[in-house]
Amino acid sequence: MWQHYLMDDHLDKAPLQTADGQKSTSRLNDISPKSTERFVENSELTVHEAVKFMWTSNLPVAEDWFQRNLEQDPRCAIHYAEAGFLKAVILGDNQSKEAVIERLDNAEMIAEKFVKKWETEGNKVLETKGTMLSPNEAMKIIKAAQNLRLALVVKAEATLFKSGNQILKNKLSLGSMNFRRAWKIYQKANKIAEAQKWVEKQYFSPEEIKGLQTQIEGDINNFIQFGEGVICLGLSMAPKTMSKLANIIIGLDGDQSRGLKILYDCINSKKGVRVPLALMFVLFWLLIYIPEFIPGKHERYREAHDLIRFALHYLPQSPYFYWLESYMNQRQGNLERALKLLNRVIAYSGRTGIDENPGRLSFERGWVLFLCQDWESARQCFEISIEKASDTPFTHLLLGVSYCMLNELQLAEDTLESIASYNKESSSVEEKWIHKRASSYLGRRWFQLFPFEISYVTDYLQGLKYDWLESSYDYLTSIDIEDSEEKDEIVISMLLQGAILRHLGRLREAVLILEAGIKLEQDVKKEIWVVPHIYYELGIVYVKSRDWTTSSAYIRKAKSFKRSYEFKASLSFKLNATLELILQEENKEFKK
Repeated sequence: MWQHYLMDDHLDKAPLQTADGQKSTSRLNDISPKSTERFVENSELTVHEAVKFMWTSNLPVAEDWFQRNLEQDPRCAIHYAEAGFLKAVILGDNQSKEAVIERLDNAEMIAEKFVKKWETEGNKVLETKGTMLSPNEAMKIIKAAQNLRLALVVKAEATLFKSGNQILKNKLSLGSMNFRRAWKIYQKANKIAEAQKWVEKQYFSPEEIKGLQTQIEGDINNFIQFGEGVICLGLSMAPKTMSKLANIIIGLDGDQSRGLKILYDCINSKKGVRVPLALMFVLFWLLIYIPEFIPGKHERYREAHDLIRFALHYLPQSPYFYWLESYMNQRQGNLERALKLLNRVIAYSGRTGIDENPGRLSFERGWVLFLCQDWESARQCFEISIEKASDTPFTHLLLGVSYCMLNELQLAEDTLESIASYNKESSSVEEKWIHKRASSYLGRRWFQLFPFEISYVTDYLQGLKYDWLESSYDYLTSIDIEDSEEKDEIVISMLLQGAILRHLGRLREAVLILEAGIKLEQDVKKEIWVVPHIYYELGIVYVKSRDWTTSSAYIRKAKSFKRSYEFKASLSFKLNATLELILQEENKEFKK
């Protein structure tokens, strides 16, 4: 469904193709970094200029401006929370994340104060039918209705963001409740808007109505587009229990196509206050939420590229879109470009006083260096990240493996033991496999396989470039592992070699090494996950050669594998997607 939308409709209406190409007349375009603080203290600064400033030139200074004005304008309260979110994206520490929640709570309270201030006069717009008003009375009611709607949409957005955080923390009941609350507040604002339009038509000419379309009116519409788009798209990604409940209580289904269309309407306003967040949300969906193995990857990357170019046109040198561009490049195997963009964002963080070595970005940089097999530089980044922000099992796992590759084996053992002893009961599903990997690595001999295993199970292998694949294959074949008694590790090495050969297009060699691995299936005692993955790889090799019968047989063999193993959920998704692809291709050939 969504691929059809992206290819046949969505891309035709991509914002880059409809951009007017005009330069922004904002005073921000002419401001040098040295004059930043003086300018932002200027009382003539608008909310729109401060938003652009926040996303481009200097986050801390814009953040301070929003904080000083949040009691005067509910938009400043929600943008102050937005500034906290952007800072958390860079830093990644718990303190900055907690600050975002505190600011959202505060924005919700401030918005509620404005709702109470304007609801008596603003709600009069709902009672005007059948009454006669003077033009002055009508104008007063319209302005009150606008202010009420603005307060309502800010309150709705704060509630919606809180809901998202609660759902991510697996507090589904509370998150679902706030999700529904946010939707109802948006609908209340829409109801008032309909009544406001009726009053405008009754008492004012088309020219006068046009004069009423203030910047606030545009902001309200932008907030609503963003909120409704996030809700529709978000519901399509939510747990089934939550989406069913939303359908029962508010009659709303998750709808990817509808959500994307609304978000693109928001984006195509070009300079609205919610354009940056709408862009970021769609990019998160394209690049992070949808797994790499889902068909349509090249179309998604093309779409993401267009969105990033659009973002950097209207928000020049935005570090947040450079960061997303870096992420896209690392997924595509453009590691040098990814590293260059990350260094640019880290330099921005230091230049603006956020942090010279921000924890979250240090992890991102370490991961790219890990993929580049620069173990010493990766180690330094992971150590900074653990100290400042990303003290997570995955960061420790990568650090432990980096120590292994640097032959600092005691440090590696200590690090991996610390992960293996984590409290598994409180761990997420994602973290549990990391605990198992750490425990597994402690009992294994051939640590040289570990980095390639991690690249494989995180689905990064398929995006890496020819030179990387070729040098990695040469490295793996140079490890003298065939004559060892560690059959599990021999089969893992065969899986990795076969997968790399497949990506290199050397399909016959891939079949030989993978089939050799299958012959050792009964000898695999601990690393059970490797067996169904070998069947999957063989199935994909035969998909590449368009042998649908053989590929289907191997995929079904993997699906019917009875023993419990790691990474089963993600592999099952891939197996089902591959069977669907095989069926589609067989039908195409049958119809010829």
